Amino acid sequence: MTEAIPDRLSPPDILLFPEIDAAAAASLLPRLAFYLWPVRDRIGGIAWAGLQRPDPWQFADNPDFDPVIAAHVPEVVGKLQWCGEAFTSDALPEHAMVLVWQERALKRALSLTEGPIFVVDPESLHEGDQFIEVGTALTRGEGAAERASAALLRLRRQIAERGHSRTAYVLGTGPGLSRVAAMETGDAIVVACNSIVRNTALLEHVRPAITVAADPIFHSGFSAYAGAFRRHLIEALDRFDMMFVIQERDEHIYRAYLPERLHDRILAIPVVYETGLHMDLDGSLKVHATQNVLTMFLLPLGFWLADDIRIVGCDGRALQDKVMFWKHDQASQLGEHMAGIRRCHPGFFQIDQDSYYLLHCETVRRWLTSAEQAGKRSTNVTPSHIPALLARSAQELDNPARVAADEFRIAIGGRLAYWHRAARVRYGAWFRSDNTPLWQRRAVASVIRVARRGLRLVGLGKAI
Repeated sequence: MTEAIPDRLSPPDILLFPEIDAAAAASLLPRLAFYLWPVRDRIGGIAWAGLQRPDPWQFADNPDFDPVIAAHVPEVVGKLQWCGEAFTSDALPEHAMVLVWQERALKRALSLTEGPIFVVDPESLHEGDQFIEVGTALTRGEGAAERASAALLRLRRQIAERGHSRTAYVLGTGPGLSRVAAMETGDAIVVACNSIVRNTALLEHVRPAITVAADPIFHSGFSAYAGAFRRHLIEALDRFDMMFVIQERDEHIYRAYLPERLHDRILAIPVVYETGLHMDLDGSLKVHATQNVLTMFLLPLGFWLADDIRIVGCDGRALQDKVMFWKHDQASQLGEHMAGIRRCHPGFFQIDQDSYYLLHCETVRRWLTSAEQAGKRSTNVTPSHIPALLARSAQELDNPARVAADEFRIAIGGRLAYWHRAARVRYGAWFRSDNTPLWQRRAVASVIRVARRGLRLVGLGKAI
């Protein structure tokens, strides 16, 4: 089956760069069909050069991809415009969005165009985020604030009608999650996350008020894993009266791939790059960007809605465990699709596990400390390796043995990782500004170098 791909027509809105060969087309077309279909009406054309007639169906039977992609190929392929064998500066639209599918071509793209650039190289760590942000840039958040306000009112009304107490359970997906079956959550507010939506028996037991998903590849991506997650999500939302909380950036993905009957159950919250715990969502509807769903959504939502938080299924990991980054409750995981999602997003899985874990442990510590200083209480009720949760564990828990050397490395390395991230958040834009005095930029650069060296000194993490 072959779709007609037009030669260059009107000025395109999107440019694929650099020139494309057959292998690149096989990788790019399913991504374009998934990520751009939700915003297809906002795209006049998608320009590319190189291979003149890519076969849009060569990936059709790939089991690694979400099966819904095939239905969207014709509309997206119809936007493609061939610009010739190679790009030249006079052939590039001045202000088109540029999707750089080979990161090594970024410098060349910057020299040829002034348009906004998104690096969507599958070997890049943030390819999934970048593809989603193309759609976010095209939708420009139109109507998002009004939809969020309506969803917030629905959530508040639902909690009031249920007569919830001021206690909340926040559920991670670690092996300890299985212990929730023996717990009585009663009238507490339950906040679930991620692939827990496939565990119908658990959902029936705890009846969550909220389920959360925030990952760009596991939840709002184009793989068979993400597709399976969304199918389980639809079934769970149809069966249980709970709200689905996401970051605002991903809203256009879910509104396109979830049925319209569920759209009023979506609460899309803006994620901002600021430091510290933000839990007053009534005063300002936002959360602060972190790298883990526990700190970005579960704890802020729990502390916003309740005073007493019980933390479940946040096992963390031993520092010596290099086989898997996280272990999961198998009844709440989509393990059958893990190999496929690794093939779809190889760059994502190159993340430095140690640096990530150090930052996560320190962020958890700071979030819990901040909440407790505001009068909140938190108790960890399933085994965990995370020091801040170990310190707040119920006495009867069979927690892993505490290793003083590991806790020291986490304490020092975590603080260095957090300071590094805080410097990037607070001073990133300022640091890159041409108006910033050179001596100030050098001072910030020195702080960053110290943080990097400190991480290496404690034996954890690559240079960050």
